[in-house]
Amino acid sequence: MTLWQRILRLLAAARWRSAIALALTAWVSVATPALGSGAAMASAESVATHVEPQDWQRRRAEFAGIVQGAREGNPIEKRAFDEVLTEFESHPFARTPMENLEIIGVSSLPKQGADPGLALVVGNLVLGWYDALRFGSESGRAEIVNNEDFFKKAFLLAGADIPTKTAKFLQDNPKRAAQLVAQGIGLAEKFRQTATYDRRWPTAYGLERLTCATDQGPCASPASMPKEQWDQAWQDAKRRVVVYFQVGPSGEAH
Repeated sequence: MTLWQRILRLLAAARWRSAIALALTAWVSVATPALGSGAAMASAESVATHVEPQDWQRRRAEFAGIVQGAREGNPIEKRAFDEVLTEFESHPFARTPMENLEIIGVSSLPKQGADPGLALVVGNLVLGWYDALRFGSESGRAEIVNNEDFFKKAFLLAGADIPTKTAKFLQDNPKRAAQLVAQGIGLAEKFRQTATYDRRWPTAYGLERLTCATDQGPCASPASMPKEQWDQAWQDAKRRVVVYFQVGPSGEAH
């Protein structure tokens, strides 16, 4: 099940589903052409669920509507889009890494490209994967990587040519790419302990969450990683991102 199908299912139970669902559907068709058939929409009216979306998911859906409205020339949504960018520039981790990657993908990355945009992407990937290792379940992490295209998300949203250009940049400029990755890791280090966003956002994914859509019982969050393992998780998160942007023999990032 794709992210967008999950969101529409959640929206089906909310009072405000009609307006946001329409905006989200439109954004998927406009802002994520690279996702292809994986972004096919499920009927928001066909499945009812008692699982409430998390606050960051509501905010994310609202941002999808803002993006669509701004691209259609709506002056109110244009102002709202500018306000989101202003907030992001002054408080870069006021939102979850998942949200930030989408903001980067539809704003700065299309203009900047991988150089220097890669550093900001890396910072969010490290923090986001650290969160996923600590608070997400194994199935949740699989959903974040496979259904969300977490590591590719910003590049896919930035435009059809950006993934190819990024792969070429990584292949042709390995030293510069390594510098940008290091900068991104340095940014993540500064915000490792931040509490400015919900660090447990990965609990929105996984079989546990999907089970709640059909069960009538209470929803149980995945078991969190013991704190004594967090330092190792931090090293694992950084390593995962570094390896991801290493170019293989095919000339593509892993």
